[in-house]
Amino acid sequence: MTSPAMTMTTTTNRRFWHVAIAALWAALPAIYFQYADAWGRLPVRMATHFDASGHPNGWAPRETSMWFIMGVTAFVVVLATILLARIRKPDTASWGVLAMFYIVLAILYRASAAVIEYNLSGNFSSMAWEMKLLIVAVVAIILLSVVPRRRAALQHGDIVAEEVHSSATLSIVFGAAALCEIAAAFALQIPAARLGLLIAAALFIAITAMTASGFQYLFRRTGLEIRTLGFRLRSVPLAQIQDYAIQPWSWVRGYGIRGVGASRAYVWGNRVVHIRTNDGEIFLGHSNPERIVRDLDAMKQSSHA
Repeated sequence: MTSPAMTMTTTTNRRFWHVAIAALWAALPAIYFQYADAWGRLPVRMATHFDASGHPNGWAPRETSMWFIMGVTAFVVVLATILLARIRKPDTASWGVLAMFYIVLAILYRASAAVIEYNLSGNFSSMAWEMKLLIVAVVAIILLSVVPRRRAALQHGDIVAEEVHSSATLSIVFGAAALCEIAAAFALQIPAARLGLLIAAALFIAITAMTASGFQYLFRRTGLEIRTLGFRLRSVPLAQIQDYAIQPWSWVRGYGIRGVGASRAYVWGNRVVHIRTNDGEIFLGHSNPERIVRDLDAMKQSSHA
């Protein structure tokens, strides 16, 4: 039974959550007033794009410059609002994703300020540390999405079935992206940019390894375990599983480990098995989802044997 104190805490957290989402919209007037404050001093045609050395290589009217950055900011704010407003019970990973959106908006604000400053004084301001911060934030979000949702390990029981869900095509794509990042890093002579590219390459290499080895699903008499690269991602006791069904998965929802709040997906393809549990929902990707349903049925039947 839920106590009044727990109910009040949940309500307070949800209120703070909605306030924090609404505050994202402050980025739009903040960037607008950046331009409004400097408008009379800005050249009619502004430098808006720069190469890795800080030399301008793209120009646009000041109106275009302002509305472009406002448009990008509006897209990020709308996307964040749509994604985050659907979460009813924000967890640690949810707050982490919200923090990442704040970092992205802060970088956009900083980029806008840097463009304005260059056009006023000719001074180029590198954003290397901001990009490093964003990469660190992405890695932190990945960890927050995995570790808190692992749940306690299942009691050892006989393995009823085992499945692997991988994608050779995506592993080639991510591997190629890693090679491109490495090649670009060695082609650049700027240490900060090279470091950022190498960090991105390391992330792509890790994703390539995950995609090639795939998600391993262990169906035990006591429940379901989800693993990758030998690491346990999630344990789902059999008693927690309510029902399950095959569903299509749209590429728009992304691949890999997806979801925040009470929803998690482990997907490298376009077909999944949607499992509803007592505390949320899980999506298991597989090229032949009928086998996942069969294994889940077998797991339930083995518990009664």
